[in-house]
Amino acid sequence: MSSLANEQAALAKDQGKLMKLLKVLKKLVAKEFLIILLALVLALPLAFIYMLLLEVLDIKGLKAQLIAFFDGAPLFLGAYLFAIFTLYFIRSIVSAILTLVKKES
Repeated sequence: MSSLANEQAALAKDQGKLMKLLKVLKKLVAKEFLIILLALVLALPLAFIYMLLLEVLDIKGLKAQLIAFFDGAPLFLGAYLFAIFTLYFIRSIVSAILTLVKKES
């Protein structure tokens, strides 16, 4: 009987570890969802800034080349996607730097 009790205790301990892991994963997914949502919202004004810069600083037909690249899709959509990518890439770099700094201290 003691071996059965030991197995049940080991299973309960493993279940506790699994529940902790599940909580950590839920927290991570929720955090990433909020970061992506924030990037989607912040990308709108950034895309407008990109479009404004493209209008003001039309360097050797860059706008025409971008329109040809997007093949009929609105140029703002391309600027919006680029802004989302930029924000998320910057977030990844900052996160990596913070991880390195935390490990050193």
